[in-house]
Amino acid sequence: MNAFFSDLDNTLIYSHRRTITGNRILVERLNGKEQSYMTEYAFSFFREADWLTLIPVTTRSEEQYRRLLLPEVFQIQFALLCNGGKLLVQGHEDPEWTEQTLELVREDLQDLGMLGSRLGDLCNQEVRKPEKYYCYSISDTPERICGILRNEYPKGNIRIEHDHRKIYLFPQRLNKGEALRRFMGKYKINVTVGAGDSIIDIPMLNEVDYPLASASLRESMISPAVRMLTGEIISDQICWELETLHQKGIV
Repeated sequence: MNAFFSDLDNTLIYSHRRTITGNRILVERLNGKEQSYMTEYAFSFFREADWLTLIPVTTRSEEQYRRLLLPEVFQIQFALLCNGGKLLVQGHEDPEWTEQTLELVREDLQDLGMLGSRLGDLCNQEVRKPEKYYCYSISDTPERICGILRNEYPKGNIRIEHDHRKIYLFPQRLNKGEALRRFMGKYKINVTVGAGDSIIDIPMLNEVDYPLASASLRESMISPAVRMLTGEIISDQICWELETLHQKGIV
């Protein structure tokens, strides 16, 4: 299989708060309200590209992922959720994968709980814990809060990152790069392409054969094969790059 490992939010799909030029397709509702969209071009591309295996790799929880229309429309066979902590196969959780995740991060759970409490204090917000191995909260000043947490907790076994207003706490061993290594040890993959827009995606992008990255990540990328994508809406560029690779017979 040729696999396209992709982040979702702000890579393939966009919040209703973002401006999409041209036609857009609704792909998510939350409490009956329109939540997220894809460009019409990207939606049509992934619906028709039967030569490509799209594997979402997202920080979204299972509940958040299941709000999306993508799994059914694009016939998604595999999805790596919770920053790679959970694997869905044909829409069902792989229990062996989950057990391996818990074993991988077990020694970090106490520190994660402590830092999570501190995160809640700093954000003055509820800390959400979709799974026992990661948590997040929301702030209007995410960079400031991440800086405080890193200064107070230099141990380094918990990764402190933000993606827009969300601040995430993950054990270092729970990252998208590790998830790809685990996945490729479990399934036979021929060629790998990856796409992402945030620093949380860097471990994944540095693992694939052909990384497609937002230009904001330029200084963090180590792969000489990386293609930088410009602008805030990068999904159409991702499709163009995938089509080029396909026309060259690479994927």
